Amino acid sequence: LLGLTQLVRLPASVDAPTRPLSEPVTTMTGSTDVAASGRSSLRSPREPRHLRFGVHLTLVRNPEHDRWTPVAPAREVPTLVEADGLLPRHGQIGQVLARARAEEVEREFRAQLGVVLAAGLHPTHLDFHSIADGGRDDVLDLTVALAAEHGLALRVWLEPGRRRARHHGRPVVGHPFLGST
Repeated sequence: LLGLTQLVRLPASVDAPTRPLSEPVTTMTGSTDVAASGRSSLRSPREPRHLRFGVHLTLVRNPEHDRWTPVAPAREVPTLVEADGLLPRHGQIGQVLARARAEEVEREFRAQLGVVLAAGLHPTHLDFHSIADGGRDDVLDLTVALAAEHGLALRVWLEPGRRRARHHGRPVVGHPFLGST
């Protein structure tokens, strides 16, 4: 996962175009520090043009010491942030999903994708950080629409999510989770 921390960079193995990656690559852009490390990872001098990667959409931060903020201004996504303006911690997924307004989730996901597109990069897919298939039907639906708008695939892995993706006319794999962090 490119951009999770300043230490996560492109592995040396992606320098060789004849050597494929064994796992899908995603970059996380949700927050100032995460966005900065993700952007620098993808724009490093050895960025291979053949690298296929996705955007790892996030609504939560991992360890408590991480200072992840939304990419959209916090005042525009108040149901997605804590009182300190940070994204909620991973253990608060249930609370953020219960209070999040769909239009704010869409605004934040658009902002995260916008960081990658503004850098002139071309992701192949969207996926979710720590919230299986978006966590709610409306979040999954808006993400399906965002992916379709930009000609991107969307990784879903729970059967209800695969059914919803099929309902939207999107192709899905016929087996469970492939591996993501």
